[in-house]
Amino acid sequence: MAEYLSQEWLDQQHGLVVDGSDGDGVTARVQHLVTGGPDGDVTYHVVLDGGRVVDAGPGDDPDAEVSFTSPHDVAVALLTGELDASVAFMQGRLKAAGSTAKLHRLLAQTQTQAGQAALARLRSMTDL
Repeated sequence: MAEYLSQEWLDQQHGLVVDGSDGDGVTARVQHLVTGGPDGDVTYHVVLDGGRVVDAGPGDDPDAEVSFTSPHDVAVALLTGELDASVAFMQGRLKAAGSTAKLHRLLAQTQTQAGQAALARLRSMTDL
């Protein structure tokens, strides 16, 4: 199992299908900032193409279309499934900036069967 937010954890995301399996899924460049973690703030990015993770890595993505910011405890609750991303966003616990259309598509995909399966798989490979 990979430690949450480590390079190994990011590498595990490659190939995950998060939005359908027919190639019509969401395509987006997404940046995440997780604040207040045990090792301080962590920024990472994920690139989705047709609903599949094709890249994930540490640091900023200057071409990110959507950026999410959350405290570490919220990020962990999202990963463990204790908190829904749409609920966290509406409560102001998950901040977002960028393309509204991509944001809504990304939040919606967390509710899909493929999105839930991808989250479960990532969760099963993560050491929190």
